[in-house]
Amino acid sequence: MEHKQFSALSILKIIKIIFASAFVLWMILGVPTGWLYDLGIGRGTEQGQLPDQSVQTVHTQDEVEDFFFQNTPATVSKNDLILCPLMRLRDKRSAGEFKDSYSKTTREVLEYCIMDHPMTFQQKVFSHFVGLSLYNRYYLAPLDDGSYICVYFDDYRLLAFGDELPTGCIRPAEPEEKKMLHLMTADYEVNTAYVLDMYRHGKVHWILDFAIRFVICIAGIAVAVEVHEKKSKRSGRSAEEVKNAAAERKAAKVVKNTQDDSKFALRKNEVVVGCAQIYSMYMGMNGTIYVTDQRVCFKGNVFGYVYLNIALSDISGYVTGRALLTRSVTIYAIDQKNNRHQYTGLAAKKLQGWLEQVGIRKLS
Repeated sequence: MEHKQFSALSILKIIKIIFASAFVLWMILGVPTGWLYDLGIGRGTEQGQLPDQSVQTVHTQDEVEDFFFQNTPATVSKNDLILCPLMRLRDKRSAGEFKDSYSKTTREVLEYCIMDHPMTFQQKVFSHFVGLSLYNRYYLAPLDDGSYICVYFDDYRLLAFGDELPTGCIRPAEPEEKKMLHLMTADYEVNTAYVLDMYRHGKVHWILDFAIRFVICIAGIAVAVEVHEKKSKRSGRSAEEVKNAAAERKAAKVVKNTQDDSKFALRKNEVVVGCAQIYSMYMGMNGTIYVTDQRVCFKGNVFGYVYLNIALSDISGYVTGRALLTRSVTIYAIDQKNNRHQYTGLAAKKLQGWLEQVGIRKLS
């Protein structure tokens, strides 16, 4: 039983570690931080702002070219967006080759990350969880005439309330964007020449962004630890008390007490000679030892069950010794299956004196 409990506890700890590690990885690589850079940006016709009443919504494919030639601020609804197999660096300054002096290898960060259409499972995982620290995704937005327009914006906008997307401008599609849009034409009627760009370029520096993610991650861990400690304090149970509770639950299955003796209470004309906190080696728990003029009792701390309730006449004697460099007293019962009850702790010497006081002899 102890082995099973240990295994279950170990598995639980491993699961907690896995979830904590996944949380840290997500915080560093995936959590959207774009909203930090857009605080206070307000509404207006500037690219990246929330649209005001003067910003028009694109409804048909014919309007796309009109908005482009007139350089008209535009937007679309974020309902029914279709994910495209293309991602672009949030900060294009992070693109290029980087030499790792430790492993002596060269790593390349691409400005555009083109994926398959349809995307593989690994590419979906990358686009949803891993790449968001560096990249934003592209989408197709449906228009009223049944066609689509390609849109690009900061991904955190999808988590905001409401149907609004930022103000943008229609610009010519770049070569990598055109390649992706040609893939999408197999399934969707989309204009491959234009992109509605709603991202406020230049607002993010990738080094600062990683530093912010790291600080947020550390702050999140600190808050989690603080909440856990406060919860533990409110429960009022230390690790040792939790261990004692488990030991008592285990012992409750094998120890049988009468209803009258399940909780310790003095009998009529019974006098307590002494009582103190002590540790039961046999039960594996802390509790209170009572020596009266009629019996010796041991009551567990957590649930208050009485695990030793023996009349003085049923005690053959006691011996003293050492348990882990601490004084111990072992009480021997007459004609009992478990006739050896060992107690240790600072109160062991007092227990010896109380036993002598009630006439229990020390065995040689």
